[in-house]
Amino acid sequence: MSQKSVSAGTMLFNVGGEATCVGCGCSDNDACVNEFRDTCDWLKVNRQTGMGVCSFCPEFLNHPLTDDVGCGDE
Repeated sequence: MSQKSVSAGTMLFNVGGEATCVGCGCSDNDACVNEFRDTCDWLKVNRQTGMGVCSFCPEFLNHPLTDDVGCGDE
C-alpha cells in the first residue's frame, strides 16, 4: 500500500491510510518487535495526518504532529 499526503492550506491529510510513528518510524504494516517478539500498538494515532505514537515510544505522546484536533483516533 502506498502512502500519499495532500496539503490543504495548513492541514495535512493522509490519503493512503497508513500511519507512521513519530518516534521510531514504525507503521501499520511494519510494527516494532522487541526481544520477546511482542509487537507495538498505537497509543495515539491521527488517521488524517498519518502520524501516531506506538507503545514503544510513549515519550512522544505530546509530539505536535499527533494533535487530537479533528483526528480519527483508534
